[in-house]
Amino acid sequence: MPESVYNTAFGGEKFVSGLQADHGSNINVVTNYVEVTANNPTNGPAIRPPFSNVPYRSDPHHIDRPKLMEWLRERLGPPPTSTHSRAALFGLGGIGKSKLAIRYAEEFRKELPQAYVFWVTAGSKESFVQGFRRIAEDLRLPDPSGSGNDMLRRVRSWLSDNENVQWLLILDNADDYRVFRDQRTTSDVPPAIDSEALETFLPQTDNGRILITSRSQQTAEILALSHEDTCAVPEMDEHQARLLFSKKLGDFGESDDFARKVVLSLNCIPLSVSQAAAYIHKLRPRMTCAQYLDKFNGRNFVVLSSRVSNVRHNPDAKNQEVEIKTWQITFNQIRDERQSAAGLLSLMSFFQPQRISDWVLQNHYSETDNEDSGINASHKDEDDFENDLTLLRDYSLVTVAQDGKAIQMHSLRKYWVTAGPWLRQKKLPLEHTEA
Repeated sequence: MPESVYNTAFGGEKFVSGLQADHGSNINVVTNYVEVTANNPTNGPAIRPPFSNVPYRSDPHHIDRPKLMEWLRERLGPPPTSTHSRAALFGLGGIGKSKLAIRYAEEFRKELPQAYVFWVTAGSKESFVQGFRRIAEDLRLPDPSGSGNDMLRRVRSWLSDNENVQWLLILDNADDYRVFRDQRTTSDVPPAIDSEALETFLPQTDNGRILITSRSQQTAEILALSHEDTCAVPEMDEHQARLLFSKKLGDFGESDDFARKVVLSLNCIPLSVSQAAAYIHKLRPRMTCAQYLDKFNGRNFVVLSSRVSNVRHNPDAKNQEVEIKTWQITFNQIRDERQSAAGLLSLMSFFQPQRISDWVLQNHYSETDNEDSGINASHKDEDDFENDLTLLRDYSLVTVAQDGKAIQMHSLRKYWVTAGPWLRQKKLPLEHTEA
């Protein structure tokens, strides 16, 4: 019997590569997957062989966090290694949860090449439905563009079938449990989910694993189904943070003592360390670690929210303050260096941050004629758009998907742009609705 058996989900018939199927169906092997040629009520294509639709690769400067990776292996390993079907990472935004999930997905796929890996951005009902629709399309399930409930049920049915090969589903940025438990129809989900809460579409099976990332411990525990299957992601230790800073900065002969002071000032938060290193690297030789510390410790800083500044009532306040200060230094530099790039970043903040189509940005960008936004008639062609985007990438503010067709910004940066005083001062365009 061959190792790979794919369930087409068409009435339960099994089609096995290299063999004749039951019920008298004839099959042909085409480019290593089974193509259904008879007894297929939908007359559609066969289910695709195992693949990964994780939109981003691991950071080339990835720093190993062995304790967290080992915990994920213990929780999500295949039977009999683990009897758990779900695990959740929770912690402060920018602490590295999504990067750990990407890293684990690559490891999972490498160890189990005959397994599927699915990625769903779960910050809203809309993004969850879009993620499941993408799974339906990638698997070639029948009618992936059908009504919301029907499509979700088809994906759930496929995931629930224990005769399918193993799969890993990553729910990224699942920060609000109400997204999964609120059954009310909402306008942000076309077509609307009529009656079933989204959590009901997450099955528990022997052959499937679900990895959740969340800023909320409560949401993590709800989706992981137990406290023991959640893990808090802390700041990096000093050694890890210094190694990350060194890799991001490159070899410029900086003093180890000043580099150490920078990462400790940033509380060893990966996102802040990466952003500070990118800032210094971009401005070398006019910027050094010592000069950056002077900027960071300077008095010209406005806390963006009273919630962040109230350390007594918010244990994460100090880390959030560090992240905001790091962000403000970088944003001010971009605004001074290229106003149109700051305008582009502000424009991006009006969209869902995880996957912004580049053509949507270019259309908005080329059509916008607002002097205050910094995107005016002199910055409408493709070259200027690419130059602005390159600058944002140089400062580690955005990344581009593997297919080159989508752009991602960290959800924290979306908050910083929209919450910051610069949005009000520069009168950036507010007429754009969130995509």
